[in-house]
Amino acid sequence: MTSFRIRPRFRFTTTSSPEQIKGEMKKKLTTTHESFTFKSVQGHFIVKIKGEEKHYWSPHLHLVFEKLPEGKTLIRGLYGPNPNIWTLFALSYAAILLSILFIGIYESAQYSLGIITSFSWAIPILLGMGLLMYLVSQFGQKLGAEQTFALHHFLEDSLHQHIDIE
Repeated sequence: MTSFRIRPRFRFTTTSSPEQIKGEMKKKLTTTHESFTFKSVQGHFIVKIKGEEKHYWSPHLHLVFEKLPEGKTLIRGLYGPNPNIWTLFALSYAAILLSILFIGIYESAQYSLGIITSFSWAIPILLGMGLLMYLVSQFGQKLGAEQTFALHHFLEDSLHQHIDIE
């Protein structure tokens, strides 16, 4: 994980069963990686930062275990921000884009009728807001990078193998 990607993912197969993997991960969480907490729900395993180390930009690791017919287990993982933060940014980007679209349609209609309006200044401001949000999200991702690497090392330590990020 040398580059910053939006919600890095991985996928691999192992010969261990999901129960064995979860058991090993729970053991590591209680012995060597005590700064993490977990939640396990129907084939999903979510590892989060806990305690004083957790901040607004702290990432979490979402794992999904699937049993394959040949006796192997497919593990799919996703590193990402808190879902509330992800949703906030996604909805904010959507609101900015819709505002630009509606203002652009309104301005085009007014221009085709020969009416000069004063709403055209709003589009560069909205574009600036979008750029500012993008820069804030990149800054937040960099603040959480060390914790993302810690989560990744925990996973590799638990599974005793190297995991490549897609």
